[in-house]
Amino acid sequence: MLDATPKARPGGRSERVADAVKQATINLLVADGPTALTLEAVAAKAGVNRTTLYRRWGDKTRLVTWALLETVAEEVPYVDKGSLAADLMVVLSGVNKFLGTTVAKAVMQIMIQDTQTSTDVNGAISEFWDSRFNRMKEVIDRAITRGEHPANLDQDYLVDQLFGPVYLRHITGRGAVSRSYLKTLISDVLARIPSK
Repeated sequence: MLDATPKARPGGRSERVADAVKQATINLLVADGPTALTLEAVAAKAGVNRTTLYRRWGDKTRLVTWALLETVAEEVPYVDKGSLAADLMVVLSGVNKFLGTTVAKAVMQIMIQDTQTSTDVNGAISEFWDSRFNRMKEVIDRAITRGEHPANLDQDYLVDQLFGPVYLRHITGRGAVSRSYLKTLISDVLARIPSK
């Protein structure tokens, strides 16, 4: 798996550069699509030297992966609330909110388009989703450690059942779900999750 963390020097300027690069990357991805996104274009839009991007991110795949992960981290917290149901409410609420953003819509559009000319961005999207699923498994593992569910819980099934309806609502253009919808969804799914 890619290490999407840039090799940043500590300090305020480093943070400002990283933020400018992140915003430039996301803005170009949303506005112009994956093909037009280049390190040169990002550097120009962020107002930094191109060598800065090569030094800290190395290539477009790592840059896009990092920018997406940084952006979604601001919207989707993975905090420990003491129970799986409470943890899932926090995560699903964040995902529900994030899916309404232009960034999420751009990512989903890239996924359904033929982007063979942008294999580096496809790689970034793949790394992005791998990271999200790994974070969800951390949430589920906490619940198993607490003794809420058996160790042989079918985690893939659980994730599919929880996130499928929320993504479907957004993909089909019906928009965000309500908090009461999420409560019902979590309760129903947790009541019938199988073991492997």
